[in-house]
Amino acid sequence: MKMKKQLWMVAAATLISAPTWAQNEVVEVQKEVTTEVRELTQEMRGLDQEIRTAVNQSIAREVRADLREVYGNRNDFDFDFSWDDDDDDEYRKRRRFRTEDSWNLEIGLNNFLTGVVSFVDESEPHNLDTWESHYIAITRNYSTKLAGPLYMEYGASVSWYNFTFANPRTRIEDDPDMLTLGLDTDASIVPIRAKLRTPYVNVHFVPVLDLSKGTLDRSYQGKGFRIGVGGYAGYRIGGKAKYVWEVDGDRRKAAPKGSYFMENFRYGVRGQVGFRGVDLFLNYDLNEVFTAGNGPQLNAFSFGIII
Repeated sequence: MKMKKQLWMVAAATLISAPTWAQNEVVEVQKEVTTEVRELTQEMRGLDQEIRTAVNQSIAREVRADLREVYGNRNDFDFDFSWDDDDDDEYRKRRRFRTEDSWNLEIGLNNFLTGVVSFVDESEPHNLDTWESHYIAITRNYSTKLAGPLYMEYGASVSWYNFTFANPRTRIEDDPDMLTLGLDTDASIVPIRAKLRTPYVNVHFVPVLDLSKGTLDRSYQGKGFRIGVGGYAGYRIGGKAKYVWEVDGDRRKAAPKGSYFMENFRYGVRGQVGFRGVDLFLNYDLNEVFTAGNGPQLNAFSFGIII
């Protein structure tokens, strides 16, 4: 009887403690699973870091190889690559709206037009030698994205018109009332060159449709087509004539300075077109070169390449 009572007591205690035991087992299983998940997560993070490190090292090796081709065998090129998504987003925002700047050199030719369509009559003394009449400009250019492939190029420049006369005997007469062009009739000289040079400081604004994959700088790493039409304005900061001739084999020259009744301001329309790394420009002055009533009615234009 006593044995039966003890068995009943053990059975009752077992039934009473069963829920507590089961709950403890569940807690232990949860702890084990949590620990395993944490360890697995750490392993994945470590693997992710190893992958990123490997990619960084691969990129760095390629960049170093390219730099050594340019600067020789050097090993002191250090690189810091960021994988922060927030930084990437911020960079893309800056890239989308930022402004790029560059120094450009414009080299080309210039000539005169009468009105807007007719070239200067070749019989006139102010007829120019187009191939010897050079246009040069040093430009500080800025480019800002407006929307999509549309950019605004703007900046300032210093430019030089070199109007080289087709007849090297052409001379600008010293007339206080108006510009007078004549010819040197001295048979003892051998004329070489006669030109009128005038420098300007300018500003320009040219909207550009740029399809070269969104690049901004003048190197245009993309392969797209670019075209733009805008305007410019400038102020004359000097002027001088230049004559070169020979007398008995002795080379001589003169460079008298003067305004020669040239307009102080210039303004006009500008066109640009480019493909890959080549850009061309065309400027047309809407104002006349000389002041009204003091010289021939001529409009200057220039065209060339941007480098």
